[in-house]
Amino acid sequence: AALLPGGSLFETLGRRITFLRGSVGDAKVDAAVDAALAATAADNEEHHHPEAGRPVFVTLDSDHAYAHVLAELRFFAARVPVGSFIFVQDTRLSYAWAASVSPGSTMRKDHAAYTAALDGNGPADAIDAFLRAPDPRTTFAVDGRFDKLLVSNSAGGLLRRVR
Repeated sequence: AALLPGGSLFETLGRRITFLRGSVGDAKVDAAVDAALAATAADNEEHHHPEAGRPVFVTLDSDHAYAHVLAELRFFAARVPVGSFIFVQDTRLSYAWAASVSPGSTMRKDHAAYTAALDGNGPADAIDAFLRAPDPRTTFAVDGRFDKLLVSNSAGGLLRRVR
């Protein structure tokens, strides 16, 4: 069930990807996440996949504030199967990247106050806290294989559940 605008791209992707707009903690979003994960598990069983909990890929790209990202990480940690990925977008915001954007740009004006507020309290900081105090039922590790591309705003943001 794609919750974003229709069209051929979203219709095609919607067969394999569930798009959700909202925040964890909202009962409707939480229920939609649980339903999507249950449907994935049922699909795996129906198509006779040998592993009961085939990996899923979750991308977090909403509110980038520390508390929100940490809550999202904790919400998904025990819900996704081993081998799954949680991708935290825009980790660079933790380092106030607006300071490196040219002074006259609209992007700098729009984001300078936001990123300054996130400096030390952004998504990368939430990842660090999440990895330092994990849920005892799960273990995640940073999968840095794409960080070497040097064109990412999300370095260190790809987490893989290893237990």
